[in-house]
Amino acid sequence: MGGGGAASAAADRVLIQEAVRGPGPSPSRRLPDFLQSVNLKYVKLGYHYLITHLLTLLLIPLMAMILVEAGRTDPDDIRQLWVHLQYNLVSVLVCSAFLVFGSTVYIMTRPRPVYLVDYACYRPPDRLQVRYRSFVEHSRLCGEFNEGALEFQRKILERSGLGEETYVPEAMHFLPPRPSMANAREEAQQVMFGALDALFRNTGVKPKDISILVVNCSLFNPTPSLSAMIVNHYKLRSNIKSFNLGGMGCSAGVIAVDLARDLLQAHRNTYAVVVSTENITQNWYFGNRKSMLIPNCLFRVGGAAVLLSNRSADRRRSKYRLVHVVRTHRGADDRAFRCVYQEQDDQGKVGVSLSKDLMAIAGGALKTNITTLGPLVLPISEQLLFFATLVAKKLFNAKVKPYIPDFKLAFDHFCIHAGGRAVIDELEKNLQLTPVHVEPSRMALHRFGNTSSSSIWYELAYIEAKGRMRRGHRVWQIAFGSGFKCNSAVWQALRNVKPSPNSPWEDCIDSVSVQALQIIEFLFLYFNGVKVFRHHDLMCSKVKPYIPDFKLAFDHFCIHAGGRAVIDELEKNLQLTPVHVEPSRMALHRFGNTSSSSIWYELAYIEAKGRMRRGHRVWQIAFGSGFKCNSAVWQALRNVKPSPNSPWEDCIDRYPVQLVDGFPASQPQQ
Repeated sequence: MGGGGAASAAADRVLIQEAVRGPGPSPSRRLPDFLQSVNLKYVKLGYHYLITHLLTLLLIPLMAMILVEAGRTDPDDIRQLWVHLQYNLVSVLVCSAFLVFGSTVYIMTRPRPVYLVDYACYRPPDRLQVRYRSFVEHSRLCGEFNEGALEFQRKILERSGLGEETYVPEAMHFLPPRPSMANAREEAQQVMFGALDALFRNTGVKPKDISILVVNCSLFNPTPSLSAMIVNHYKLRSNIKSFNLGGMGCSAGVIAVDLARDLLQAHRNTYAVVVSTENITQNWYFGNRKSMLIPNCLFRVGGAAVLLSNRSADRRRSKYRLVHVVRTHRGADDRAFRCVYQEQDDQGKVGVSLSKDLMAIAGGALKTNITTLGPLVLPISEQLLFFATLVAKKLFNAKVKPYIPDFKLAFDHFCIHAGGRAVIDELEKNLQLTPVHVEPSRMALHRFGNTSSSSIWYELAYIEAKGRMRRGHRVWQIAFGSGFKCNSAVWQALRNVKPSPNSPWEDCIDSVSVQALQIIEFLFLYFNGVKVFRHHDLMCSKVKPYIPDFKLAFDHFCIHAGGRAVIDELEKNLQLTPVHVEPSRMALHRFGNTSSSSIWYELAYIEAKGRMRRGHRVWQIAFGSGFKCNSAVWQALRNVKPSPNSPWEDCIDRYPVQLVDGFPASQPQQ
């Protein structure tokens, strides 16, 4: 309760700045403040449109001049030109031969387009799901972890962003666990064959038609290889070109696609299959070193199979066309090379150690990758802005801030490797993305966990299941892996893409969203509190509950004006700004607590201030005896103006007023 006074003081200071006007002409007689009234976002969009269409805008006058001149041409001049060409037949033939030869060379040497016909993600059976409580209890009962390691895993789970429906392999459900070679092979077969069966069923392609097979799995590399297991199971042709990529981390899925693309350039009319997975059974860490316990908490069962083709006949039925692949490898740097490192601990137990420098190294790799990718995908307007700020920085030393290109102008969707909540948070911040752009990554992490190299395909499936993929949309898949690597793939949708049958999101897409996830976290953490988690052994009392940012969901708030204390507490606990609670404070000041109608006086205040724009969302929340708390959410269908005879009609220009301890410091201005 002590924070209420501080929040009130902050609100008072803001209200003073807004309400108290110095001597001089009235605001209606002043020139507008262009820095406040002009939305720079739209200026930037206009600049982007102008530069992007500059060539078109320059060609239009040129074409108009050509047409005008052609209209003035005398028919006799055209007849003389034709006669001249008839008597210079050799010149015409030579020019035609050069034209045909040049066209043939271009067609023969140009890169063949690579199409993504379809893909399938493996959905494990529900019996392999693991909940937080089961995970912690199972780790305790297996007897391999001390109390410090168990406590550490509880904290990582709580902060990880994983939900209660992720999957671990069957061998890990036993007590004691059974990390044998046979069980590891069984896990690999279930994941790979499950994804491939769905892929062949959805596309109608026969296994015998596959000419290229690329499999990537970082930590499990048996003999015969995983690719050989697939060849044996599906009886693929004897001259198949098969490859097995190991030890390349979570970014190996993009590497596998790049390898398949290069092979498709050399072989005509060919199908290629890429299988991306990871194996957990033999790579679970049973020691107590904290840096090696994190993978236990994040990695889960998953895999994907992708069908690629360079056959022109497949374009019509394909979902995407591969546009670019950009790979960055920082292995020459020792810190980068060892930041994700498989090794033995002091007791000889094998695990993957994650360095504390991981995020910094990932940031450096990302910077290098997008520096290469930017010129390939960014519109010319963004490239000119970046170049101009770079030159200015060189001329004026470090006084000019570097310009961060707006990749939202280059891509419609982002599939960021779901390596953990921290990875997604950092890319959202540094690339200036919106919550909608990172929603697929957060939801894939919450529903399926970190499925390693296949996570970007679960995210793409989420976008399709939500019905957001339209023809011409461009998708950026970006993944990080040991080594250290940062790899990007850019795809362009060839049609309005619908989800494939048996999508991993098929039965749950309507119940999953960022808003739903945040509300669940808020209700579970805020109302159940630490005691519930302590009972379930999920977290320690030192972890503060996470409060979702409802400002991302609503533009306006109409909080029941039941009194100053009510408004103060909601402003503090929902982390609102003074502007958000201004309608409630002013309605309470002007009309008092009008009970159930107070939320409508507040909505009228927002309209009278001219703040309601088309698409804005309003949250009305009220409390009542019983005890009840009820909410209503409205969305504006247009830019809303105040109705005639509004209760604020004759006094809106005098508000907001400065409030001190609930009373006006001065009367509203006359």
